[in-house]
Amino acid sequence: TREFFEFVMPPVDTYLEGGVIRAVIDMPGFADGDIETSLDGDVLTVRARREPAPREGMVTCQRPGFVDKAVRLPARGAPGGMSRSYADGVLTVTVPSA
Repeated sequence: TREFFEFVMPPVDTYLEGGVIRAVIDMPGFADGDIETSLDGDVLTVRARREPAPREGMVTCQRPGFVDKAVRLPARGAPGGMSRSYADGVLTVTVPSA
């Protein structure tokens, strides 16, 4: 279903503005520490894993979550210049263009 694919491979908005590339990805339910990002030229890779942590006596309907997505950016990124922020379930990756 569409919801499944948006969870596993969330939509990504990318844009180039003033020599800076930004990628904005909805990733609700993850903690910042669950998310790994890497850049290889013009390809941004985002990986995240989450396991529900039920407590004794608790019934959970949460399922394990994962994201594994590679996105071609609108330009090559400068090596070592990537930064990111994660707030309210939204990951924003910023890279100076090369």
